[in-house]
Amino acid sequence: MSTPKVELIGNKGQSLVEILVAIAVFMLTISATTMIFFGGESFAGKSLQSREAVQKAHDGFEAVRFIRDNHWDTLTDGAHGLSFLASGQWTLIDSPDVGDGFTRTVSISTDAFNVKHIDLTVSWTHPSEGTKLIILKQTLTAPGQGITGDWRNPCVIGTADGSSGSKGTDIVYENGKAYVSSSASSTGKEDLFIFDVSNPATPLALGSLNVEEGWKSLTISGNYVYGIEENSPDFFVIDVSNPSFPVQRAKLTLNGGLGRYVMVYGNYVFATTNVSIGVPFGSTYEFFVIDISDPLAPSVVAQKKLYADINEVSILQNKAYLATNNDSKELIVLDISNPLDPVEVGSYDAPGTADGRSVYAKTSTRVYLGRSSSFDNELLILNAISPSSITLRGSANVSGSVYSIFTAGNITTMGTDDSSKEFQDYYTRDPANILPYGSINLQSIGTGADYFNNIIYMSVRNVDILQIISSC
Repeated sequence: MSTPKVELIGNKGQSLVEILVAIAVFMLTISATTMIFFGGESFAGKSLQSREAVQKAHDGFEAVRFIRDNHWDTLTDGAHGLSFLASGQWTLIDSPDVGDGFTRTVSISTDAFNVKHIDLTVSWTHPSEGTKLIILKQTLTAPGQGITGDWRNPCVIGTADGSSGSKGTDIVYENGKAYVSSSASSTGKEDLFIFDVSNPATPLALGSLNVEEGWKSLTISGNYVYGIEENSPDFFVIDVSNPSFPVQRAKLTLNGGLGRYVMVYGNYVFATTNVSIGVPFGSTYEFFVIDISDPLAPSVVAQKKLYADINEVSILQNKAYLATNNDSKELIVLDISNPLDPVEVGSYDAPGTADGRSVYAKTSTRVYLGRSSSFDNELLILNAISPSSITLRGSANVSGSVYSIFTAGNITTMGTDDSSKEFQDYYTRDPANILPYGSINLQSIGTGADYFNNIIYMSVRNVDILQIISSC
């Protein structure tokens, strides 16, 4: 759980300060001292209001944490208020709560990894300065989702095979099941495997499906899995309502190169490809927005030319973070607040020319970028709170290219192509002092990763396509 970010917004603009609430109170105290000197008694009331607003915001966040710990399912997306019940418990209400001249709003959004992003706003009106705001931002994960145990000693606690010739390329965990995509040398091999992992030590094969050619990536929403092929721009919709008998329901051929990645975002799937070779320059695209509001009739509603292979996508609130092979833009940030018109709002030129291969945006101040093996560091932690001026917070050398990356708590896990350390994890609490922790030899490249309850589910480019890893 990250440190809250505090915004103090007045009628002359806004500033964003990543500090604890206590420091925010201190800063308000300093401001009050200065203004009392110039403003006399008129500021005394304003200072008191500011202090009360900060306290109301702080109380609100404590309430949200209580709800997280006791009633996680009630943290639904949208704008809410807070109410303290006679039973001594906090609850969310359907509209902002108003009292003592303050309006408090709790805005909640949920990303693709079931992480809640909270914007808690307290507003009030000053007689001479108009509306004033305090905004706190924080991310919350479900109870029990933190890292536990000693990750300096990770181990494989369960495995599952595909069919002969299978090569795992990506993975999604959802409700006790692992969905793994595969690309085999033969087109007659299965491209999708579904495993019951409710007992991680003994994963059980439920079903599989040979679609057409091998898949590069997959994502899931409800009863449908969405996949993209490795050697074509073909996009598929698979009905997995019966996991023992998955069924293809739809197919789209995108106007792009070879498939690279897919990620669900509400009623849309973002699909990416590499740069098309042998076609007129600029005639194809690498980033696609596909409307899946009707999964049986998906349609491309937006496409964007980015002049780079888009190897992976991570979504955080209304931003999409893209890992690319552009030597001057290894990370590209798109504003997706309007999915029908994604807008490039920033990028990051990493040292050297190694490709951006994987990305995970935990918070706007902790964007993890994995790169191809090179003389430059392969793990970067970036501050992208201002997408137009992204800065490096820290980096570390990783043995091998980073094909997948995920972070939970203070541990960052990676799938690599190091022949003896395909799984690696690092302690990243302090981005300026990243520490190598543990590793595992998985026999082949760790291509994709997902996380649930102190377990990493990893796809491996080998017949044993599913590796289930935890602390030991």
